[in-house]
Amino acid sequence: MGYQYSTQEREQSPTLLPDFETFGPYTVVTCSLCSRQFQHEPMGGQPCPDRCECGEDLTDEPRERGFFYAWLDGGPDSFSSDPIGPFATEAEAIAAARAEMDVCEHGKGADETCETCD
Repeated sequence: MGYQYSTQEREQSPTLLPDFETFGPYTVVTCSLCSRQFQHEPMGGQPCPDRCECGEDLTDEPRERGFFYAWLDGGPDSFSSDPIGPFATEAEAIAAARAEMDVCEHGKGADETCETCD
């Protein structure tokens, strides 16, 4: 898990910071009543609650594992979005973040030519 660059150009620049971070795997439970998601980080994080804030009992809801990404705004730990996910793997989370920015899986932006994709 860690800081990611949306494009190869951004990654190769000595002056640009990563623009999103991936993290996980988290244990995720989703409330069946209000669809709110709760995540539990395996290393010292808060466990998923037994009851949602809407009052729904979560003890029987399925627990799944997932990876997430969040957009950064100006540097590490300066998030400009809530976590987006879950995704089955970190690679899927990275691909989803890049797709949201219209960047191919190889880190080429829409205005760049990717020799692998073309």
